[in-house]
Amino acid sequence: MNKTSFLKILEEPFRLFFILGTIFCLIGVLYWPFKVFGWGLFDSYSSAFHSQIQIFGFMLAFIVGFITTAFPKLTQAPCLDAKEFLSLLGIYTVLILSIFIQESQVTYITFILTLLYLVSRLVKRFFLRKRNPPSTFIFLPFAFISAILGGLLCLLGYSQNSYNLISLGQNLIYNAFILFLLLGIGGFLIKSILGWAQPLPESNHENLKKFKTSKKDLKIHFSIALLLFLTFIFPQRDSSLTHLIRAILISFELIWNIKVHKSSISGKLTAKTLQMTLWFLIAGSWLVVFCPDDYYVDLIHFSLIGGFAITTFAVATRVIFSHCGHSSFLNSHYLFFTISITLMTIALLTRVFVFLTPNTYFEHLGYAGLLWTAGLLIWSAKILIRIFPDTFRKVS
Repeated sequence: MNKTSFLKILEEPFRLFFILGTIFCLIGVLYWPFKVFGWGLFDSYSSAFHSQIQIFGFMLAFIVGFITTAFPKLTQAPCLDAKEFLSLLGIYTVLILSIFIQESQVTYITFILTLLYLVSRLVKRFFLRKRNPPSTFIFLPFAFISAILGGLLCLLGYSQNSYNLISLGQNLIYNAFILFLLLGIGGFLIKSILGWAQPLPESNHENLKKFKTSKKDLKIHFSIALLLFLTFIFPQRDSSLTHLIRAILISFELIWNIKVHKSSISGKLTAKTLQMTLWFLIAGSWLVVFCPDDYYVDLIHFSLIGGFAITTFAVATRVIFSHCGHSSFLNSHYLFFTISITLMTIALLTRVFVFLTPNTYFEHLGYAGLLWTAGLLIWSAKILIRIFPDTFRKVS
């Protein structure tokens, strides 16, 4: 990699982190086929490895890559410098190694450190901004508070052998953290892809001293974020009630702000997919309200896979095509994107409804993993690969 390529990655860190996230997504998904069908490799790993590598390896890499690219651009603040980028990458590397050696406490410590360092870089750029971010970014503080608090609760739970504390902490990380990021960043980006987001005002080329935006929208977003946060903090008092409140709030935000119910006429490649995945998120939120507790883990995957993971790949597709010189694909159909998303969706349905086949429950987890792997490999070969020529080619 030459100096020009490295500078390009500093400007757009997604070019490295999307690749890392895809690799760890593949490893996490293959856990079940290897485990279930007796193919070795993961025999010594518990199911905690699967969930940790998916959240800390896959999702966190895409989050870091996207937010360190998008936040400076949206606020017209400086991109990461070499020291910041390498420090962030170094902490993330230790985090991944801790998962593979199955040191859960080290995993949560390095996860917290990764987030704290990331937040410090974002706060620095917020104060150097020349343009205010969208009002939906009010969800981002709740995302990071949820994740850091969740990590601390998990550490406390491990020290006290408390399953309840670990469960509460993991729910804040695996669910609340990703949800708040989706509503915060997606609340503007997805709305823009669908074709009805208002453009951000042009920069005045001066650092802004105060955050000024629509007070009405900001108050609504803040209220929703606070109430959602409380449903994750106090879930034990009446889980059905907190799930109901959460479903109402999520549905309202997606319908009122993103307008998921409207038919998009933007012609964007990813528009229909994003509308589908947001409906998966709504479905997952409502299904857990009424489902028996025995089915909760299965049905919540409507949100975890459909609402979070497939959304991630749809947004990543748009980022890769728009930043790597392939914008023409965004305004037309692309067969390989359709095939990959279709396979991922079938994998989602296979995973969610696995409870219908109790006698072959784990085998169906393996089948879902293989279907997802097929979709991911096609996506990687036809979409992710387009990062390389633009990033690593020799610049004369």
